[in-house]
Amino acid sequence: MKRLGVLIIVMAAALWPAAALAAPSSPALVGSEANSTSLSGATAVAVSGNYAFATASWPGQLTAVNINNLNSASTLYSTLASTYLENGSNITIANNDAFVVSKNRNGPCTGTAGPTTCGNDDGSGNSLTVVNISDPTNPTVSGAVQSGISQAPAELFGAYGVAVSGTGQYAYVAAQGLLGTGSPATQPQTPDTSTGSFSIVDLLSMQIVQGSHIDNSSLTLSKGGGLNHATSVAISGSGTYAYVTAFNANRVTPIDVTNPSAPIVNTPLSDATHLPAPADLAVQGNYLYVANQSSSNEFTVLDVSNPASPKWVASITSPLLSGAYRIHVKGDFAYVSASSASTVAAIDISDPTHPRIAGTVTDPALSITTGLDVDPSGTYVIATSPRQSTQTNQKFPPYPGSPGGPANTGTISEIQLDPLPISVAITPASEPSNPTTQTSANLSFSASDDVAAFRCQLDGSAFAPCSSATTQNYSSLSMGTHTFAVQATDAAGLTNTDSYTWTIGTAAATAPLNTSPPTVPAAATQGQTLTASAGQWSGSPTPTFAYQWLRCNQSGQGCQSISGSTGASYTVLSADVGSTLVVTVTASNSLGSPSAQSQPTAVVQGPLAAPHNTIPPVISGTARAGAKLTATGGSWSGNPAATFSDRWERCDSHGNHCTTISGQTHATYTIATSDIGIYAADRRDRDQQPGIFVGDIRPDRVGRQRQGRRPGTHATRCAHRPLRWQAEAADHPDGRGR
Repeated sequence: MKRLGVLIIVMAAALWPAAALAAPSSPALVGSEANSTSLSGATAVAVSGNYAFATASWPGQLTAVNINNLNSASTLYSTLASTYLENGSNITIANNDAFVVSKNRNGPCTGTAGPTTCGNDDGSGNSLTVVNISDPTNPTVSGAVQSGISQAPAELFGAYGVAVSGTGQYAYVAAQGLLGTGSPATQPQTPDTSTGSFSIVDLLSMQIVQGSHIDNSSLTLSKGGGLNHATSVAISGSGTYAYVTAFNANRVTPIDVTNPSAPIVNTPLSDATHLPAPADLAVQGNYLYVANQSSSNEFTVLDVSNPASPKWVASITSPLLSGAYRIHVKGDFAYVSASSASTVAAIDISDPTHPRIAGTVTDPALSITTGLDVDPSGTYVIATSPRQSTQTNQKFPPYPGSPGGPANTGTISEIQLDPLPISVAITPASEPSNPTTQTSANLSFSASDDVAAFRCQLDGSAFAPCSSATTQNYSSLSMGTHTFAVQATDAAGLTNTDSYTWTIGTAAATAPLNTSPPTVPAAATQGQTLTASAGQWSGSPTPTFAYQWLRCNQSGQGCQSISGSTGASYTVLSADVGSTLVVTVTASNSLGSPSAQSQPTAVVQGPLAAPHNTIPPVISGTARAGAKLTATGGSWSGNPAATFSDRWERCDSHGNHCTTISGQTHATYTIATSDIGIYAADRRDRDQQPGIFVGDIRPDRVGRQRQGRRPGTHATRCAHRPLRWQAEAADHPDGRGR
């Protein structure tokens, strides 16, 4: 019924559209089995095929269970009890064999059991045991190496970590030795005294390779403490390096195992900040992943691309990792058993430089969970707990399962990592508009399951880590069409992809539109160069401009194109004099070529010329006191046309030394008595201003008048005090003459 329930969920999920994914599903505990016999003290577990194998440390057994339908009624299969398997602390599987390491156990004791009355080696454990599991229903011990004080030398005292070479010939054992600082209160300090060690076991001969054992006490200087309370060991992909955790010294120690009979300890990575209590580690590719069983709740990533010199890369901390005890890595995920948090956590390591907790499951069945492994499909995590939270960790005899000993109920649990088939969807609201002018994109996405790793791709490039587990950001994108794809990978390695395509361009294409007409200078004169402005236009793509100048009548009508005049500038011709000029601008792009015309210029004038007198001025009237004289300006040429101002002057008898008569600035003048003279003369005035004299002004007769012959000629009669009228010609700004 349990599996049927899962199937129903999966079928329902398949009906959801990708763009409307429900909240992602979390890992779920789907089954467990617990007892105080064949699972008592189940500290570690490993999976092979459909079976999980748990170390039952108190009875000294290896117990198998079929994980296809793990529940309280599951049948368990165990080895016969063995002192080699007592205190089983860790397990790994290679081919048809399980390799179990067992630590020491305190005893025997004299009197009341305690740190000062008991020894630290009762003859059990301190071993590597090989169990044949070719028939999971009948696991059988096929060999063992035991090396505690009872089997001196004590090279496997406190054996706690194990790894097997790729060839299957060697097993590498990390032994923790004494507990370390503060341990005298909880652990006897004799007869075994090692504080940690590393050994290589030849699995063909089932003997510790001579020369392979390294005790922590032998390490000095920069390598000192490199095996202090060694709790775990992992082998590099090349098989040439072993990495060992030194729990009490905040170290990870690389050991060159190329020559099993002479392993070489390299300088450990010492980092109290990021390796506060390294309990377990696992290698995948160029990275080493470390679970720290510390109050800082830290998961650490080390770069081992140079296997002899690990480097810190990244860490994450979380209460959900409290008491991190064991770690297993498969594909894009690292799985951590957090013994103090009753939690199993799945950590996304698809980008090892930015690990993140992808999903967790917390359950009372996982209380004090210390062991875990992943089934071959990557679909399930199998976890074990050695006892329940209300039970004690017995350190002295009598032990659980012994007469008078307390009960320890061990548990094996099954966690389904991805309850739903993996699917991923890009959040529609994050998709750029299509088309758009924006050259950046900030996309978001989600998957159907918590335990999912994401990789992103743009325009068919290789998938690579995304900006984050939920977003991908791009900037400075080029114009054109782009396709973004996101791929989600679940714990089993199954993938699902979603994509979105959009186009980046300029603003939407529109035909040119004139918003402000072209302009030309207001006045135009022959020989002048006029420059037109195209005016203001909208349109996309941006339009280009063509010009045509036209000659129009004086009202700006009846315009005709001027041949060859197609530039923004035009030089006014003699043929344009008396006409007006306009310019037509044509704006063109792919959607059209509309035109707009300027207002006309003023009537075009001829070439500029200074005023020039062609007919001299004339004074008429009677030269007699009290009479009125009238002057006319004569005729003038010039462009623009001249304007005139009048001024009367009084001169001596020679027409010289003239002075202006104050207030006389009009074309007429009434002769005053002060103007009466007795002599007049006819002469040319040197003044450049044209003028004419009236001479011999008398009170009783009219003098004869004489017209000057050209500008500057004076017509006078002999007079003592001649009068001169002077006309001053100037260019008139509006081209009008007087």
